[in-house]
Amino acid sequence: MCSRLPLSCTLAILIVDPTLADDKPSPLADADKKELTELLKDVLFDPTGAQRVRVPVTVYSPWGGSHTIARTGWLVRGKEGAKDRVYFADGHTVVAPAEKDIKKLDFITECRERYPENAGPKDDREVFRQMRQAAAGGEDDPDLAIAAWLHKLGHDDMAGRALAAARAEAKARERDGKGPIPKDVLRGELAWRAFGGLVHGYVNRADDEALAHGERLLFLYKDLTEKDGDYKQADHVVRELKRRKGAGTFGRPAAKGTPVGFTTWDTPKKVAFLIGSLDEVDARQWSQPGGVDLASDWRVQALIEVGEAAVPALIDCVEADERLTRSVHFWRDFSRHRTVLSVREAALAAVMSILRVRVFEPGSTGDNFTGRGEETAKQTAAKLRKYWETYGKLPFDERMMKVLTDEKATPEAWREAAVNLATLGSKRTIGTTISSGRYYGRPDGPNPAVAKFSKPTTAEAILAAMDRDLAGLPTRKGGYPYDAKQIEAYYVGSLSELGDKRIAPVLAERAGKAAAVPSRRAYASAAADLGESKPLDTLARDFEAAKLDIPNKKVENSILPSDPGPVDVSELIGLIEALSRARTTAADRALYALADSKHPYHSTVVRLARREGPVILMESNYSHPFWLALFRPALDDTTATGKVYRITGDQVSYRSERGVGSSSIPEELADPKSRRDQAEARVCDEAAARVSELLAGAPRFHILRNDRDEALTTTKLLLDRFKGRFRLADRRERDELGASPFSPLFLPDIRAQGKPATADDVKAGRAVFHLDGKGKVADQKLPAWVMLKSDLGSKHPPRGLVVQAEIGPGGAVRYGVIFRHAVCEVLAADVEGLEAVSDEGKK
Repeated sequence: MCSRLPLSCTLAILIVDPTLADDKPSPLADADKKELTELLKDVLFDPTGAQRVRVPVTVYSPWGGSHTIARTGWLVRGKEGAKDRVYFADGHTVVAPAEKDIKKLDFITECRERYPENAGPKDDREVFRQMRQAAAGGEDDPDLAIAAWLHKLGHDDMAGRALAAARAEAKARERDGKGPIPKDVLRGELAWRAFGGLVHGYVNRADDEALAHGERLLFLYKDLTEKDGDYKQADHVVRELKRRKGAGTFGRPAAKGTPVGFTTWDTPKKVAFLIGSLDEVDARQWSQPGGVDLASDWRVQALIEVGEAAVPALIDCVEADERLTRSVHFWRDFSRHRTVLSVREAALAAVMSILRVRVFEPGSTGDNFTGRGEETAKQTAAKLRKYWETYGKLPFDERMMKVLTDEKATPEAWREAAVNLATLGSKRTIGTTISSGRYYGRPDGPNPAVAKFSKPTTAEAILAAMDRDLAGLPTRKGGYPYDAKQIEAYYVGSLSELGDKRIAPVLAERAGKAAAVPSRRAYASAAADLGESKPLDTLARDFEAAKLDIPNKKVENSILPSDPGPVDVSELIGLIEALSRARTTAADRALYALADSKHPYHSTVVRLARREGPVILMESNYSHPFWLALFRPALDDTTATGKVYRITGDQVSYRSERGVGSSSIPEELADPKSRRDQAEARVCDEAAARVSELLAGAPRFHILRNDRDEALTTTKLLLDRFKGRFRLADRRERDELGASPFSPLFLPDIRAQGKPATADDVKAGRAVFHLDGKGKVADQKLPAWVMLKSDLGSKHPPRGLVVQAEIGPGGAVRYGVIFRHAVCEVLAADVEGLEAVSDEGKK
């Protein structure tokens, strides 16, 4: 593919009408004119004789796959049998599509709309639009390019406005009075497009296009690629493409799995084949910011399954293999951060997962092993080799026990050994990017490490390692975990997971003696997990009475405001988590006490619930129904929050004093007739939206829905009716009701009573409906799953949980059903697919 038109090329026919040029004196200084003219010689495509057009173009995504977008460029008609081509700002070119797919544009009209005489600052919608364009690969032409084209075509008045916009953008990038000049901004923009085309094409196996972008990048912007910046990997990716050309794998489709006969090969042959195939690993990033789970690729999985026999070869690969995978890691898709992950990184994920030893820890959301460079790779390989030579001859559990009891081992090694022994028999992978490792849980049954080791037992060895770790803390600088609270949580959590109840009295004793609340919480919670709940119940009573000494400390380096409340927010969250897991009467009472506005911790917890505190709660923190009681008062608060939502195109955006954001239009706003274009949020709206997410039966809610006030009323009635009668849904219930698998869900806790429901039962939340005492209990095992016949034609018909079944005086059976967004009575004649919940399904 031709990737660049010679910059000196000038066509004879001027498609843009020169009579439309400005006839008044040029506002451009001579230096401006010279600058713009030189851009057409050195950087930009010259549009003379070309037609401005918009055409469909295939672009490749860092998430994997491709899609078609409309891009604006310049159409050049081919001569002497050559194909028509469309050129973009820096000369990147594609074959012109069929004439019906080419939309001709008036360049001057386009510019008048883009640069009105009294233009104001860009609003949020324009900012978000440009961010989405950047993510899709379809950015607008830079202002300086437009200025150069306008000057070339004789429209200096608008060229001056475009040049002013380019200079304003460069000025906005200044730091400490220093910033790029407009030409540097332009070169950076065009270099990014070439680099993005190179990386995105490469990871999607569009190797011809990737190489064309890469060669153009290295030809025009070599100086930028040689800096330690956004494009530093360009030369490596281009070399990798050329290597693949020589190896015959250039543009080759991905293999679906191992070759025929693979299972009969001996282990060395399997290992050699799999390591040789690591350059085809194409695992994709799963979120932003987020990681790439290389261990999910079948090639890496197969190496992990080979096990320790693959370790020496994998270490060699980490040390010396310079190939690249087809996986890319990035901070955000609209940023310029891209790293094509190396084969070394895939090998490292495999060997760490086999050994269950971490020798590399990403330091930030955009960090990865590949980006650390050659020296880090060699040092890591040396560390792995030394570890293997020292411990490789021992069985895994004995290896971990030896590390755990070795006073000369590192604290990091002790912590890792404690976790590995506590989860012995589990499947686990260790990733090289943020949140890319996976833990699949242990098989049912006792942990074999409990019975195998004595003098010391595994639990005793874990406690001893913790005491050594804590004793050495004052002499260490940094490291993770880096304070006593985190170190204790690490080891004590391992004791809970290990399950050796013999250690519970020791933990209970330590809880009673602990002076600091975090230590007391950690020991009491672990003791409760192992069957001794008294220390945790005592802690719960002190929590309820606000007797715990947990003074507030300012959260440093946070984009959120410091919490003005009386308690340390992080420790408060830890206490809520521990009490939520306890499920004892004392713990429940302590948590529900937080809903009382007079409780000293109330204001802080309310801010956390509203996501206004200095710490953002994770979804897992909402695992106890007391949160619903906490939200209830907020449903009556009509105070405006200052947060304004609006719909623009296919996006919902918001603006508040604390920031801006946007997302695609959610399902509850899909019908334009059901929504408004803009609305300011109230406290009650924010609370109702959160309850709608957390509670099955709560109506759909969005601030922009026309029926938000009706939904708000229904939500309040639902919380009042079932007050204190909510339970956490199990995994199957979340799945069947269509809730998010990553968020907790609560249900009204309605259970079969063995008698017809009364009006008092309905009022008290013990039943969905009543028949004035004239019904009788139906012979139906409850709970059960059901679908409405009216929903059977939909793609994913919703299911409801039947919690009540009665026969009316006329013989009609009626069900009380909890759906995802309704709690209602339905006739048995209107449902289908009744399925009783099995005991297995309740797990």
